[in-house]
Amino acid sequence: MRGYPKSNYLAFFSGGVHGDLHRIDNLGIGRERRSAFGLNWGARFRDIQDGTSNTMLMSEYLTGVQSPPDLRGYFFTTQAGGSMLFTKYTPNSSAPDVLVGWDIYWCGPGLNQPELNLPCERGRNPPATNTAAARSRHPGGVHVLLADGSARFVGDSVEILVWQAMASIQGSEVYELP
Repeated sequence: MRGYPKSNYLAFFSGGVHGDLHRIDNLGIGRERRSAFGLNWGARFRDIQDGTSNTMLMSEYLTGVQSPPDLRGYFFTTQAGGSMLFTKYTPNSSAPDVLVGWDIYWCGPGLNQPELNLPCERGRNPPATNTAAARSRHPGGVHVLLADGSARFVGDSVEILVWQAMASIQGSEVYELP
């Protein structure tokens, strides 16, 4: 799909679904799940109270196929699977990404491809329940970028609470990635 810049690396945003962004960033509800990236907000090093070596910033994500055109990984948008990843599911989950429902290029006909680790279903508008999980073609996990600048491989079997804690910046969790 020419003219649509895409990336295989997307940032973790606050919460588990798109609707959490508004609750966490604007209303302050669930601040313990705030990630380094949010709506019109980005963390400074001093904001990362859980420690930079304990906080995930970005992860791999699969961009989808070219024909039919698939906008997953199109980072010039504020949509799950575009510029945003969430931690509702662990890496490479078989649960489908729930992607914006108003465009045929976001999980339109022929784009739900679980056999390629690209499971998806059409979401709703507004996109409150839309979500996208970290995904890769690596056997057993995904690479993540930590706030200290290091990269780690995280297995698909990581416990969901550890995965979610590692994407938060101020939850006071003491977890290490396996």
